[in-house]
Amino acid sequence: MLEKDVRLLTTTLKSSLYETLVDEGLDPQLVMKFSDIFQWDIDFFIDPREGDTCSIIYEAFSHNGEILKYGNILGASYRGKLFDLTAYYFDNGGNVRGYYSNDGESFQKAFLRSPLNYSFISSYFGMRLHPITKKVWLHNGVDYAAPHGTPVVSSADGTVIHKGWKGGHPTPKGNTGGYGNTVMIRHTNGYKTLYGHLSAYVKNLYVGKRIQQGEVIGYVGSTGWSTGPHLHYTIYQHDKPINPLSLNNVSGPPIPEQSMNEFMDSVHYIDELFKESQKTFLQSIFG
Repeated sequence: MLEKDVRLLTTTLKSSLYETLVDEGLDPQLVMKFSDIFQWDIDFFIDPREGDTCSIIYEAFSHNGEILKYGNILGASYRGKLFDLTAYYFDNGGNVRGYYSNDGESFQKAFLRSPLNYSFISSYFGMRLHPITKKVWLHNGVDYAAPHGTPVVSSADGTVIHKGWKGGHPTPKGNTGGYGNTVMIRHTNGYKTLYGHLSAYVKNLYVGKRIQQGEVIGYVGSTGWSTGPHLHYTIYQHDKPINPLSLNNVSGPPIPEQSMNEFMDSVHYIDELFKESQKTFLQSIFG
């Protein structure tokens, strides 16, 4: 019979999120679950800073002292120069399940913070803290330098409206080149997204296909006006480009009123575990 226990970890970033947590002994699959919790708020390619603090409270199932599998991450916290976020897992046994802030707001939002697959790059390319460069030209988009073949995902639910070669890439000198192999997706409320310079499209992608948030649509390449493998990502609102890094992201459904008391009990329990983890962390530093 497996024994279930709750484990705690608090640490500061010394390199990338992935490398730091794995060096602390955390299983890679838990690192990916941690990054997924904050994928609507934190772009783990470009946002983390050395010295940021992260905490994770998770379930582990073991037999004779050996961990055989992991359960849920009950709580996750990321605090640093750009963010101060704490997520609490809640499941009422019905149709309410996910990660929420301490006031019951859902962490899930309309758009992902980044359209790149963090787990792919972290697992296979050993990302350092800042391997990704970003350039914003006239607020027309963000360029992510990433390894050739990195999966590109749709940042929101929508419908494919373009698949093919596309021109019109703005440059610092005002010239136009081309986005190369490009996918465009239409979303609700007048939003569209563009993913350019792809090396290839995912199989069975076609104009008119419904796409879910986080679904792979293609792979990073260097087609069109490009000097190396990267993804050009643009968000349009009513056909006007907006800065993806300053998008006003809409949250999903909050905790329903009838579940708030149960949720707050869970928050208090997890907060006590956070305090215990923080105390252990400080003792490891100062003795």
